[in-house]
Parts: sequence; structure tokens; C-alpha cells
Amino acid sequence: VQKSMEAYQQRFLGSTQEVLWESGKQTEDGWLMGGLTRNYLRVKKVTPDDRWNQLEEVVLSQLIDDVFQ
Repeated sequence: VQKSMEAYQQRFLGSTQEVLWESGKQTEDGWLMGGLTRNYLRVKKVTPDDRWNQLEEVVLSQLIDDVFQ
């Protein structure tokens, strides 16, 4: 199952996906946002402001521990 999930995630690496930000935590560097794509891929990104409950186009440039960044 793990290999199947990894193969699925790798298909999206480098693509631009719409993310719904579902959580946010203020840090020294800005807001660490967490959300999901329409395909239920987990994404984290540091943003300058709180984007909770907003949609944003994000390039999925890295995959670390099953989370795109």
C-alpha cells in the first residue's frame, strides 16, 4: 500500500494544484499553513499572512514525509 501511495504522490510532484488551507499556526517566519488538494494530497507552506479557509494555487515542489511543500 505504501508503494502505491508513493507512486500516486510522485505523479503530482512539480504540478500546480489548488489547495484549501485548513489550519494555520503563526511562527517566526510567518504562518505555517496546512491544507489539502482536491485529490486529498497534504500540503504545508509558510505564508506571510493567515490564509485559513482560503483556496490558493500552489506548486507542489517537494515531497517530505508524505506532505508536499
